[in-house]
Amino acid sequence: MKLAVVVNRRKPGADERAAAVERWAERRGQEAYTIDGAAPEAIDRARFDRSDFVISLGGDGTLLRAARFVGEREIPILGVNLGSLGFLAEIGADGIEEALESLRAGRFHLEDRMNLEGTVNDRAGERSFRVLNDAVITRVGATRIGHFATYLGDGLISAYTADGLILSTPTGSTAYNLSAGGPIVNPTLRVIVMTPICPHALGLRPLILPETEHIRVECTEPDEEVRLATDGQESHVYRSDAVIRVRAARRPTRLVRVGGKDFHEVLRHKLHWGKRE
Repeated sequence: MKLAVVVNRRKPGADERAAAVERWAERRGQEAYTIDGAAPEAIDRARFDRSDFVISLGGDGTLLRAARFVGEREIPILGVNLGSLGFLAEIGADGIEEALESLRAGRFHLEDRMNLEGTVNDRAGERSFRVLNDAVITRVGATRIGHFATYLGDGLISAYTADGLILSTPTGSTAYNLSAGGPIVNPTLRVIVMTPICPHALGLRPLILPETEHIRVECTEPDEEVRLATDGQESHVYRSDAVIRVRAARRPTRLVRVGGKDFHEVLRHKLHWGKRE
């Protein structure tokens, strides 16, 4: 069994946990490759692509980074939470060795999580992106409001005057989407959530769209710059002529489940969902 270990060394105890994975692998005759680079180009790609599993040691941001490294390869990811919330992570730090034994023995199942993929086209050409959580489009400048038009195919959905727009997967529905008033969606579903950020109209509310839809977002104000942030990992600024297209990705991110809390338990435990006091 070959493991790729993506570690966030800024988390307390991260070095010790990464070393523990390496020691476990050595004792069991397995292979562990620890990655500390912040960008995909820092990876030994040939070695990474031979991995049977990716172990994410950190928080949700570390797991999103691991998913970015994996891309379309569908290498299963086991999330280990070394942070405070760790909503995406399967287990806590104390459960690493037991989880590794479960992987070795085949006592696990895989949960497919939908991704979004898209392109940005402007005068400079085309750039593609892929997200497990969300693509967030905002205006540039703290004192300015944004003006966006959204389309499904050639049909107009709505013109938004808002601070921005969140295009979220079900997995990302409990992230920025939730803070902006969007719905919580079971992460195993395949839908696209579109949530305006502080819209300047009472009639604009979040939408849940089928995975078959192709969404197009355009800026409607000339000379207005927009920012696109993808999974909180990358952020780029574009001029007003930029056209952003988003759709459901064909290939999912595969998360390893070894008997941790189910989705609704996590909601109750970490977000205090349904708590009355």
